[in-house]
Order: sequence, then structure tokens, then C-alpha cells
Amino acid sequence: MRATGPVSHMTPTSATDTPVPSPDAGTCGDRPPRARVLVAFASQGGSTAEIAQAVGIALLEAGCDVDVRPARQVESVAGFTAIIVGSGLYHGVWLPEAFKFLQRHRRTLASVPVWLFDSGPLDCSAEECLLPLTPGVASLARTIGARGHMTFGGKLTVTGLTAEERMLVLAGMAGDFRNFDDVRSWTSQIAVDLARTEPPATTSPAGPAPVR
Repeated sequence: MRATGPVSHMTPTSATDTPVPSPDAGTCGDRPPRARVLVAFASQGGSTAEIAQAVGIALLEAGCDVDVRPARQVESVAGFTAIIVGSGLYHGVWLPEAFKFLQRHRRTLASVPVWLFDSGPLDCSAEECLLPLTPGVASLARTIGARGHMTFGGKLTVTGLTAEERMLVLAGMAGDFRNFDDVRSWTSQIAVDLARTEPPATTSPAGPAPVR
């Protein structure tokens, strides 16, 4: 499930040509102050990173301050209004760094709105029905009180493959099964939900600052 290259961190110039409003202006949906959202992801080949990037762009367009970065680079989740965590799926399992992110920050995550997504199916199953979380992630999701989960299709190219991925290509499973309209629609609903929610009290973040 490889992409042409991983997207590790979003900046306003690369994410969108639309100027990003100043921190004191704008809203997320209809609610001031601006929501401050972390999108943390684990991506082995870059496909899930590109979905995380698309989520970040949609949130920026909704008026949120957004920080998109690999889960392994996040030292603290303090100070964020909401957090979205995504992972690539391999053999139906989340990547270790995303799972460990949920474990490591579960107490703080339980105090803010959290959404989860994953990416992996090399077919249209993610568009046809809601796929369940794996048991371990589902247990953490209940502990955290995650508000929602979505699975998106995966991507498998024909270059730079592992032996296992070459077998999948030979089986006719190469292709891009991600639906970015679904990604944007899902993210837009999150922005609407944030607009309806009173922002929790937050402390100054000790970790990465959001992208302006």
C-alpha cells in the first residue's frame, strides 16, 4: 500500500493555495474561537499520510488551526481542541506507532473529542459498508470515548514493492482504492460536530505547534 512519497507535515503553502487566516480570525464551522486540531498518523508507504494531509486541508478550509504529523513525532497532545488519529492497515491491523500513540496518550485523549480512521482495503469494501476496528484498537477507542471511526480504501502501486506486495500485484490487487470525496465528507462532518461542541479547557501545548 505504497504512495509516490510520504507526506510527513503539512504547511499552508503546500496544503492549499488559499491564504490561512490569522489565529485571531475565523471559526471552525460557526464557533469562535478557532478549533485547534491535531491529525496524527502512521503510514508505512505514504498512502495513509496522503489521507491525513487531505483531512488537514479540509479542516483548514473549515477554519480550524491544524497540525498534521506522524504519530511518532508527537510528544504531547496538550492544548488541542480535538484529535484525529489514523493508521495504515496491514493484515487488518493498525501500525504499531499509531496503536502506541493511543496507548501513550489515552488519558489526555479521553478529555477531548477524538476521531479515528484507517486505510488499507484493496477493494471497494470500505465504500460499501462500515468496517469495524480491530479488537485492540476498539478497546482503546472505548476507553478514550472516540466519537467516530472510518475506514478508507488503500493504495498499492507497482514499484518499490516488498515480496508480499508483489504477490498482491500478481493477484490483480494493484490500484488506488481511496475515495477522497469520502475523506472530505467525513472531515466536514467532524468540523460540524466541533462547531456544536463547547471547547474544553486546555493547557499550553508542550508538543508541536499547529500550522498557521
